[in-house]
Amino acid sequence: MAFWALSLVALRVGVGEAADGVTTVQCQNRSIQINTDISRPCLCAFDVDRTLTGYQELLSECPRNEVKDGVKDFAYLYATPRGFGFLTLSELAQGLNSTFCRRCYLGVASAGGAGLDDEKQVLLSVLHAAVDPSLSSALPNWTTEEDPSQQIESEAPFVVWCGEGGKHRCVSKIVEWYSSERNVTILDEDVYFFDDKEDNIRPFVGTDYNALQVSCESRNGSRGLCGGLPSEVTPVRGVVLCADGAQVCLEDIDHSLVETSKAGHIALAAVALLLMLH
Repeated sequence: MAFWALSLVALRVGVGEAADGVTTVQCQNRSIQINTDISRPCLCAFDVDRTLTGYQELLSECPRNEVKDGVKDFAYLYATPRGFGFLTLSELAQGLNSTFCRRCYLGVASAGGAGLDDEKQVLLSVLHAAVDPSLSSALPNWTTEEDPSQQIESEAPFVVWCGEGGKHRCVSKIVEWYSSERNVTILDEDVYFFDDKEDNIRPFVGTDYNALQVSCESRNGSRGLCGGLPSEVTPVRGVVLCADGAQVCLEDIDHSLVETSKAGHIALAAVALLLMLH
């Protein structure tokens, strides 16, 4: 975008000066801080059901989702006659490598069990493909344990059976695992969590972690419908809920500009000026 265009945008939005790798913008009557420096180690952790996945096989409502035929996904369908559907990847899962999270270590904090081994292997392949090779190699294998407590302790980047409303504690386990098992120190302010349920995002208030609710455009009661979108995955500081309306402002971020170079930091700071054009 030309400099004059960026200058015009700056006049239309409330943008604070970038300081310490953070740019402040005014969005939906609230201040939002955008991390513009992602050169330090960071963590992106995700819920599974209706975040990385969508409602099983519901392409009529979610035409850009991808069905994995033959891979059973039981989430929220236990009480139906069939009892399962086929795993359906959200747009977020398919486009995760287009977000800033491709520069971060990855983890999962799911209230469910993330299915059986076949679902876990699909999800693991999604995570491997989403990040740079040096980060991908840090991920362990992911299998189904008969004892849920073993799953939590043995493969902490993939925490399942993490109770609703307690995912901030599960994210802490992931951070600790990277420290102890991979010798990677991740500061709290460089941790990002994404989930479709407000009840799982709100408890992050009061922590130094960042948490954003996703699947804001498609809802199924208190949960998401189609799952997350790549445009919802942004390096925002603090806690952002769908009810805040702030996700609307975040859709215009060009994630391809997120780089670890100095030029990349400047580019992301410039892109932050676009947040209220929508």
